[in-house]
Amino acid sequence: MKKVLRLFSKLFHKEAIRVFRIYWKLSTAHEKRFDIVLSVAITCLVLFFIRLANLSYDNITNLFETLFGTILTILSVLAGFNVASVSILSSSQSPIITKMKEASIEGKNWNELTQFICYFSWAIVLQLTLLLYSIVLLFFTKILTSAYIYIFLIVVSLWLWGVIYSVFLSIRNAANMFLFFLADN
Repeated sequence: MKKVLRLFSKLFHKEAIRVFRIYWKLSTAHEKRFDIVLSVAITCLVLFFIRLANLSYDNITNLFETLFGTILTILSVLAGFNVASVSILSSSQSPIITKMKEASIEGKNWNELTQFICYFSWAIVLQLTLLLYSIVLLFFTKILTSAYIYIFLIVVSLWLWGVIYSVFLSIRNAANMFLFFLADN
């Protein structure tokens, strides 16, 4: 069993990191800055308001416990949207797909279709990872004590940043799908 888990971990991490690397190379500097900086700013703003509210540890964990259920649903829907989009793209016989396969990206070894699908794939990997992270985090909110409030806030901050970042990715992906169908007509 230990060997199976180690192999699964190695394969998952290898492919997830590969998707991330391709996404990082193919996305523009503007896209990266916008998504990351805005996500960090919103996360800091939320943490600032939590700090201003001077909530107790129990109130903070209760707040995030209620958020976890909602966020799990949202991430599931977003991941489903991105999976469906990749399915649509991969099964499409559209002339625009042929054009995208033939159009290479300047200075890169990939074509436009690879870039398009990579955006969706990165969002899927991120959202499914956040789903697992959310479940683990929810479990830990039940067993942690107030002595770990700062560690809890750091971990929740990373989680919140990831959730906001993945929402921005999905918004871009939805806009890309709209433009894809618009260009197809």
